Amino acid sequence: MILTFATTVLAATIALKPDASVRGTEVTLGEVAVVSGVSNEEAARLAAVRLGGAPAPGWTRRFDRGQIEAALKLELPGVAHQVTGADACRTSPTTRVIEATQIQTLAEEALRQRFTGLDCEIRTNAQTKPLVVPEPELASNFELKVSLDERAPSSGAWSVGVQVWLDGELYRTAFATFEVSTYERHSVLVKPVRRGEVVPHDAFVYQRAKVIGASASKTLAADQAIGATALRDLAPGAVLTNGDVQRERLVRRGDVITVEVAKGAVVARSTMVAQDDGALGDRVKVLSNDKKKSFVAAVTGRGSVRVQL
Repeated sequence: MILTFATTVLAATIALKPDASVRGTEVTLGEVAVVSGVSNEEAARLAAVRLGGAPAPGWTRRFDRGQIEAALKLELPGVAHQVTGADACRTSPTTRVIEATQIQTLAEEALRQRFTGLDCEIRTNAQTKPLVVPEPELASNFELKVSLDERAPSSGAWSVGVQVWLDGELYRTAFATFEVSTYERHSVLVKPVRRGEVVPHDAFVYQRAKVIGASASKTLAADQAIGATALRDLAPGAVLTNGDVQRERLVRRGDVITVEVAKGAVVARSTMVAQDDGALGDRVKVLSNDKKKSFVAAVTGRGSVRVQL
């Protein structure tokens, strides 16, 4: 859209400063020059003409008369003006420092929210550095936003981004890194078991243990591992998984099995059809003989399961 000015614009004088401090990510004419000879409204329009990107912190950028003339012809074609003053203006950014502690704190708060309800330890993995950024055009146009990936809470290294938004645009992202350890209470091996040996009844103690990987769902409770055959040498302190032992399948898919249904002190027994294979302690789906009802039951023995209502 071409803006048309009153004839007073023909008398506009643009006095270029020799140097200037600028704010935001773009330099405007009003930051590098003094506009006079026109009404306040027209002077504000001239001052808002954008000349180009502002220098990054630690750098400067030079705007000469030729660049000023080109910008005015591009944004206000046909408008006469006179550029006076310095031959060029050297601009430097007005900056602010975002302290490392602020970045670290914002990132850690967001990470702890992701792990809400979990037993975990969060430690700083590397030293976060302070960040120097330009001051925005308006003080209210400065915002820090945390960017955290969507993966499920798990032990391991986490990198949390803290985005710097200036004047409605993303300027830069600083990263804080953490090492996270999650814990759950598990049956932990308290004595060594050699490969090929059967896991004995007194091999476990229930205690807090670190979760390795994204999920603890693969770990075995003591009642699931007892009686299984070790597939490798197992050391004290281990939390066993299906990959550590060979467990005997006590229920097979398609078998008619005994189902014990308990509700409070009342226990009833029936027969149903197993829909999954399962070893001791596993949870399997069972289907009534008329196929109208299904339950999830825990395997309690050979050909038997229990449903707790």
